[in-house]
Amino acid sequence: MSTLFLEPAELSYLLQTIRARSVVGVNHAELFPADEVENEALLKLGRDRLIFHGWLKPVPESGKINFDPSICYLIAIMADPETAVITLRQERRGTYQLITHYLAGQVIVEQRRTSDGLYQLGFVSSLATAVSRIQSVIQLSDTAVNQAAPQILLDRQAFTRIKNLASEGQTETAVAELQKEGIESSLAVSLVAAIQMPTYQGMIVVMQRENGQIVAKRNMAVMQSQQASWLIRMDNLNDPQIALESFWPQLFIHYLTGFLQNQPVNDN
Repeated sequence: MSTLFLEPAELSYLLQTIRARSVVGVNHAELFPADEVENEALLKLGRDRLIFHGWLKPVPESGKINFDPSICYLIAIMADPETAVITLRQERRGTYQLITHYLAGQVIVEQRRTSDGLYQLGFVSSLATAVSRIQSVIQLSDTAVNQAAPQILLDRQAFTRIKNLASEGQTETAVAELQKEGIESSLAVSLVAAIQMPTYQGMIVVMQRENGQIVAKRNMAVMQSQQASWLIRMDNLNDPQIALESFWPQLFIHYLTGFLQNQPVNDN
């Protein structure tokens, strides 16, 4: 099966047919209306559109409907993955791009929205390909890195406080606070500039199944200003510290691959 394009009603019908009511990376209000009457109308529309597009085939003599088996498998992975990865790219002008990958064993499904509101779905051939496609959404090179910053471990609460100061325009105070944390002056200025005037921000959230639910486990953010690009990493969301360092494409790929393989990060 090549890339599949589904209308919201079609995807809603397929997901609800396998009793899925919560899926990472989709518009829940759109696919799972709370109003019962509205939901029934959506399901009817989805069924009719799937038949129209040939994904569902009625069997006249039995009154049953045959599902395309490749679609069933794809939807099942999407509804019940072992790992889900949400990648968000947001630019200063307000535009953003969202892509979600669903992993179950060696099988990977990719989902994104098209400009005309369709859900674009398809299988990804390998983990390396998924990493490459996530990197293509991030779309950063090392050209914005003016100075290599060694990895900095910072208390999460301290970083939140400094980020708030920078966002409020208290530049000198934010830089001074970073210096108190042992960060070199030029790096502190660079980080505050990226917080205050980002030309681009990217976020990757890795979610995994735990006690029957998909929960956030790790995340990675990239902030780019005209001065530099910074990588902000949380390898364990229960850890009180975050790691900050200069963004480099190969370093990003190293961390991301480890995240997806559920491996501890090797900083050496």
